[in-house]
Amino acid sequence: MYFGTMRLKARAELHRGMFTRHDNPRPCVWQDYSPSRHDAVYCNVLSHLETLDDLLTRGTWCDDITLHREFRDDDDCMRLFRYYGLVFLGFDQCIADLRTLVTVATGSKKQQKLDARIESYMGFINSV
Repeated sequence: MYFGTMRLKARAELHRGMFTRHDNPRPCVWQDYSPSRHDAVYCNVLSHLETLDDLLTRGTWCDDITLHREFRDDDDCMRLFRYYGLVFLGFDQCIADLRTLVTVATGSKKQQKLDARIESYMGFINSV
């Protein structure tokens, strides 16, 4: 399977979660499009999601790479590693902002944890 196929599938999933059926960005909908309810953390989430969308849209420089189950030490693997490093950075920022939103929404003074799978993924990103 080629990386390009996976990139396009990932972009479609991101769009599905990022926009409503009417193509409105969800963070804007959460604020009811009201300037008086403007909260920077929502705009940060939207900005980070747009960054991920840009990476998935413009990531065609990796599309010719064939994805293998085994690790091979070659240029293709290095290009994919660099690409995923950029994606991980954007994803990490999205999750950090979502943690802040959950903390504020619950009125907690302590940073809230998200779903265990997401926390595990964050641990992986931070260790890489």
